[in-house]
Amino acid sequence: MQFGKFVVGALRGNEEHIQVFFDFTSNSTWNPKLQLWTCLLPNNAFHPPPRPFIASNFQTTLRLIKLRAPNEFMGVKKMSALLTLESISKKYHLAQALKSVTLVINKGEFTALQGPSGSGKSTLLNICGLLDGFDEGNYHFDGTDISRLTKQELTLHRREYLGFVFQSFNLIPVMTVFENLEYPLLLAGVKVRREPILALLEQAGIAKFVNHLPDQLSGGQQQRVAIARALIKKPPLIIADEPTANLDTQTAHHIIDLMHALGRDYGTTFLIATHDERMAARCDRTLQLIDGELQ
Repeated sequence: MQFGKFVVGALRGNEEHIQVFFDFTSNSTWNPKLQLWTCLLPNNAFHPPPRPFIASNFQTTLRLIKLRAPNEFMGVKKMSALLTLESISKKYHLAQALKSVTLVINKGEFTALQGPSGSGKSTLLNICGLLDGFDEGNYHFDGTDISRLTKQELTLHRREYLGFVFQSFNLIPVMTVFENLEYPLLLAGVKVRREPILALLEQAGIAKFVNHLPDQLSGGQQQRVAIARALIKKPPLIIADEPTANLDTQTAHHIIDLMHALGRDYGTTFLIATHDERMAARCDRTLQLIDGELQ
C-alpha cells in the first residue's frame, strides 16, 4: 500500500491541509480506493481553496478527488511519508498496550499525540523512537523496514536519524550548554565545529549562556537548550514528550514558536506527546490514543 498526502491550495496566506490516504493502483485511469481521510483545519471545518474544481463541501470534494489524477490538480503537492506504521500491536505481560495502530506521519509535519494516562502514548513514542520493539505489524522509517534491523543497527539508526526532547530536559548537569550540544556530535563521530553550535544557540536565543551549567538556567532556558541539542545533528524526526508541561504560559508559547521556527529551518518532523492544549492547537494535526487504539 502506498500512502500519499495532498496539500490543497492556500487561504488567507496560510497553508490549509486536507489529508487523504489512498491505496493507489498502477493503471492509467488512477482508480484509488479511499482508505481514510482527515480534515486538518481549525475546528474540523472545511474551507475549500479557490479552485474551480473544488466543491463547497468536503464529501463532494472527496468524490472529485477520486475521479481526478494527481497531475490534474493545480496547486496540489504530494508529501512523502517519513513514518509508516501498519497494524502495530504491543503487549506487556497480560496488558495490551497498543492494538493494531496504523499511522502515517509525513515529512515536515507537526503531529500532536494526546490521550489519558495509560492510553499507550509512551509505548507508541518509544516504538516510533526505536527505543522499544513491537509484537505485530510493520514499521517503515523513511523506507527502511525497522523489523529487519539488528539491535546494533537500531542503535545507529536512532543515533543518526532521531532527536529527543523530554519534559524534564535531561541535560547533563556537569556539562556546559555548549558541551551539551557538542556531546551528541562526539557520540556520532561527527567532527565538532564551534560555529554551527553557536549559530544554533543564537537561533534558540540562548547564545549568551554558552558557558553556563544547566542548573544556572531557568526552566524555559533549559528547554531551549534541549531543543537545540535535539536539532544539532539535523535529524529528520524529533520526538518530544510533554515539552511544555513544566513551563508557564508565556514561556510555553516561546518554546512552541521556537520549535516551529527551528523545525521549519531544519526541515524536521515533530511527533509530540502532550496534554497541553496550547501545543496541540499549534500542531498540523492531533491524534487521540485511547486504550491503545487511535481514534
